[in-house]
Amino acid sequence: DVHPRKEVEDATAALYAWLGRYEEAAEIYNQQLIKTPGDAVLRNHMIELLLVNNNYTEVKIQLEILHQQKQISKEQLLHLASYQLLAGNFTQSTALAKQFIPANTNEKNKKAMLTANWHWLSGNLKTALVYFKDSVKIKPLAETEEIDETKSFRLYAIARLYAQMGQTANALKTLEQAIDAGFTYKYIFLNDPVWKTIKTSPKWKLLVKPYIEQEDEEPGPYENYRPLIEYRVPDGKKNKEN
Repeated sequence: DVHPRKEVEDATAALYAWLGRYEEAAEIYNQQLIKTPGDAVLRNHMIELLLVNNNYTEVKIQLEILHQQKQISKEQLLHLASYQLLAGNFTQSTALAKQFIPANTNEKNKKAMLTANWHWLSGNLKTALVYFKDSVKIKPLAETEEIDETKSFRLYAIARLYAQMGQTANALKTLEQAIDAGFTYKYIFLNDPVWKTIKTSPKWKLLVKPYIEQEDEEPGPYENYRPLIEYRVPDGKKNKEN
């Protein structure tokens, strides 16, 4: 019987993923997808595995397949637009973004963030900053909407953009707002090159000291994913504006 065999393979792949044996889990999913390429549930299992394993190139490919098969979710559509943008595919990213029609405040914020990154990579620094700020200023959430947990990421994006523009005071002020909103990631504070010349500032040290001195924790599967998509202003083409 085909169905029991599929269930066994699904369970085996899930077990391999849980054990950290990602290549073996991926091989099972690949073989299943060859047999049933239209299985969106299976492909999404594959995408989750790839994200945990930080294989973003393959995630982009799988999202493209879902889009071609008209099986992509609304959230995935925006992620695919972000991947295309970061890959330098501006035309594809713009086309995908046009298909994304925000239905609530969270979705408006996310699209504003994507638009901001688009302008940044196009070299339009000031326009990018406007969209970043708009993504923070958009009206408060309605009672029926979920809490926007990405606000701290958008504030951090504004802070690092200010830092790259040489506006240290604004950068530190917005960094403080980001931290107050929940952006307390030690590995980012330590490794983000944008703060290289600001790390000697007493205020910068005061802001991040509690988080740099905390004990190391094993990052969750999406902590390595978020910096790429949600907060990081791409360091791309040379800026056209000062």
